[in-house]
Amino acid sequence: MFTNNQRQEERTGRSGTPRLQYLQELVSQFQNSTDEERKEKIVANLANFAYDPYNYTFLRQLNVLELFLDCITEPNEKLVEFGVGGICNASVGQSSCNPKSCKCCYHHQKWWNPSYH
Repeated sequence: MFTNNQRQEERTGRSGTPRLQYLQELVSQFQNSTDEERKEKIVANLANFAYDPYNYTFLRQLNVLELFLDCITEPNEKLVEFGVGGICNASVGQSSCNPKSCKCCYHHQKWWNPSYH
């Protein structure tokens, strides 16, 4: 289910962490972590947030899409997978995104399946 301002306020409550701050904390944890498994979990979490258009502005502001792109070049296959997933999730609902027209999705398909053309 996609979020809107009213739903976000209801879920956060008075003492909750605002979405931008929460996402910033995730990005900071990723940048400061040396534990590969922890980084995988953080990128997977960020990729889930990328699915909801409500978060797009926050993700762009925090350069999370660039973080996803950086993950694609990592030797860790899970970071690659979650990075690509995050970019694809951020593209959902945009008419220009499909595996053959979206450069990231196309790259992902070629990387995982060399016979894809």
